[in-house]
Amino acid sequence: MFQSYLMMNKYNIELFKDKIYISFFLATGTAISIWLSDLITAKGIGNGTSILIMVGMSSGVINTFQKIFEFWHTDKIKFFSLFLLLLFILISTVIIYLATFKIPIIYPNKQSQVENYIPLKINVSGVLPIILTSTLQAFFMFFINNIPFFNKLSYKDKIIDFISISTSLGIIFFVCLIIFFSFLTSFLIVNIHDISKHLS
Repeated sequence: MFQSYLMMNKYNIELFKDKIYISFFLATGTAISIWLSDLITAKGIGNGTSILIMVGMSSGVINTFQKIFEFWHTDKIKFFSLFLLLLFILISTVIIYLATFKIPIIYPNKQSQVENYIPLKINVSGVLPIILTSTLQAFFMFFINNIPFFNKLSYKDKIIDFISISTSLGIIFFVCLIIFFSFLTSFLIVNIHDISKHLS
């Protein structure tokens, strides 16, 4: 509901009745998307959330590749540079996703020569920190742009520059929040006490 309200402000929808209608339909569409995501996961087709995100991103990816291939006729150096950059990002993403940190387990009365270890994924939290950071950023921008108190502040533009991802300062703040939420969600996902109980 909160996200739907932000979208309505973006398109300058002023009538209260229209806001109610649009909020209802957007919330209903979100509920249907969550249901489809759970259904895809339950049927074993794949990760429903990832599939829906990929479908949503596919429309923009086609336009991006069209713009990249336009450089083939105008600037081949830029074309190969972008191609190598995308290939590097793809390979790095796969390596980071599959990488695990092996913590060896040492038993006091161990007779077997087989080495036991606890495999922990390096990127335990996945894309959750990015989602949390984007939501928090939208939440702050909503309050700054819609609450009259902030309009009276002389340094309102500086606050927006600090939060907005379109500025260098905002990007640094965005990256710091992602790192913070990465550590936070990793501690929430990996329960050390449960692991110790299984090992004891």
